[in-house]
Formats: sequence, structure tokens, C-alpha cells
Amino acid sequence: MGGSEGGNYTSDAMKTDPQQALRFAKETGIDALAISFGSSHGNYPEGYVPEFDFERLKEIKELTKMPLV
Repeated sequence: MGGSEGGNYTSDAMKTDPQQALRFAKETGIDALAISFGSSHGNYPEGYVPEFDFERLKEIKELTKMPLV
């Protein structure tokens, strides 16, 4: 997940990378995975409008084959 401090962020950096999600899931043996695909908690940087990336969500689900939260 990305951060927004100092204005150094991109929309893509704020979302979970599918290949990193797969690697993390395999290496840790977790049962469920919390991902970022466009939603956010807290304050948004000025001018940032979040958009849900349902294709990213679908890709992560297909790669990991585990519950996503």
C-alpha cells in the first residue's frame, strides 16, 4: 500500500500489486488477505478521487485463490 505524506503518491502505488500479493500469501501461509484496490481509510490528499480497480481485485483473487477482506 502506498502513502500520501509529502505529496509523493500515485494512484497505482496506493493499490496492492497482484504479484506481490501472491508472493506474500505463499510465503506467509495466511488464510485471508486484506488488499487495497481503490478504497481508502482516513483523509484523502487534496484533489485525489479514489476509483475502484475491479480488474485488479479479480486478478488478485484468481492468483491467490483465497478469501479477500
